[in-house]
Amino acid sequence: MNNDFLAQSGVSLSRLANLAKVIEAGGVSAASGGDPSTQSLYSRQMGELEDALGKRLFTRDGRGRKPTIVAKQLATVYAAFSQSVGELIGDSQGRESVLRIGAGDSVYRWILLPALQRVQDRFPGIAFEFKNLRTQSVIDQIQSGAVDIGIAEVRTMPSGINARDLRNLEFGLYYHLDTFGECDVRECLSRKKLIGLGGSGSYVRNCHNQQGREGLEERFWLTFDSLPMIANSMVQADASAFLPIEMEGDLREKGFECIKGPEMSDFSRKYSLLIDKYSSRIRRTVLDVSDALAEVLG
Repeated sequence: MNNDFLAQSGVSLSRLANLAKVIEAGGVSAASGGDPSTQSLYSRQMGELEDALGKRLFTRDGRGRKPTIVAKQLATVYAAFSQSVGELIGDSQGRESVLRIGAGDSVYRWILLPALQRVQDRFPGIAFEFKNLRTQSVIDQIQSGAVDIGIAEVRTMPSGINARDLRNLEFGLYYHLDTFGECDVRECLSRKKLIGLGGSGSYVRNCHNQQGREGLEERFWLTFDSLPMIANSMVQADASAFLPIEMEGDLREKGFECIKGPEMSDFSRKYSLLIDKYSSRIRRTVLDVSDALAEVLG
């Protein structure tokens, strides 16, 4: 590519904008909303971009067409450029900038929200928009430019994403003192009122491992989709659950006790703060806010 990239035949801001739409929607058909003429336009433009770049933007897999790393990076750079222009115009008109953060329920409730006021005080001209996302969706939407900053557990870092370690989220076993009486882990779990998550993730495995080590049946009394839902239902049902120790103060006021210690270390969650390295070069706001979050949450 030469330095006058946008002057090349087959390249334009509208084509890059539509590339971002296609990736965020999950395909040409979804991005077009089922309109045949729009679908044809998007397909033609994606082909023109590929010809201009001399690189594939999509590959075929068993479920359709999948964007390549180059396509994701182009979409992210376009999104950052568009946001940056919007911020520049907004600043001149006295409007707030919007910064989008992607993370899961647990991160919002026990990591991000308690610290957000300290960060927001430094950036009074920024409005924060939150998206409730699972880890892979956080990564996908950072790569497509749909979110600016992500917080997630990531074991293998994808190309083009910069990460900084944040503090661990540690867990304890909570139980209602009046209902259970003073007890240890085995006595608590033997009451068979443990609430957990559905599925087969690491949290579920750790809960069942705890039950197995105590010689108890590996099962939940109730299951929910998220840790905040577990916390709410546990209080109403006077049940037990493995939850972040950040809840200890609030739950003690409701009559709950917390068992902490080395035996809970398997539940520990290590989160990282994620930004796209190309986006952060274009939008100084992304880099400044991510620095502030890393400082507060590190």
